[in-house]
Amino acid sequence: MRARIRGAFSTSYLTLLSIIQGTAFAALFAKVDSLVTQHSFHAPQAVMAFGLLLLIVALWNQYLIGWCLLIRYCRSRSEYSNSL
Repeated sequence: MRARIRGAFSTSYLTLLSIIQGTAFAALFAKVDSLVTQHSFHAPQAVMAFGLLLLIVALWNQYLIGWCLLIRYCRSRSEYSNSL
């Protein structure tokens, strides 16, 4: 059971999430670049772009923390059950 849980949150999911995050960053920066070249990039767009950037980074951080805690929990449970 523990091996299946560890396998479910393998590094392939982190790699896939990194690809999705890179695509989201590229779309965000492309939109900002097009607005800047059209000279229509004002304060509300800047706030929204910065907010989206922070949201993407925060979501990645939360996923990574959850993944690390799950792996740590599984390891501590297996070490505890092996010591009994």
